[in-house]
Amino acid sequence: MKTETVKRRQQIEQRRLRGVIRQVMEQLETGSSEVTVLSAMDAQYAEAHRAQVALEDALPDG
Repeated sequence: MKTETVKRRQQIEQRRLRGVIRQVMEQLETGSSEVTVLSAMDAQYAEAHRAQVALEDALPDG
C-alpha cells in the first residue's frame, strides 16, 4: 500500500477518534450537570420536608 494511502487512512481514523472523544466528553459533561441538578433537587426536597415536619409539629393536635 502506498505511503500516501496509509497516511490518509490514519488521518481519517484520527478524525473519527477525535469525534468519538468529543462525544464522550460532551456526554460526561451533560451527565455531570444532570447529577448536580438531581443532587440540588434532593437537597431542596429534604429541606422542604424538614420545614413541613416542623410546621406539622408546631400545629396543635386535633
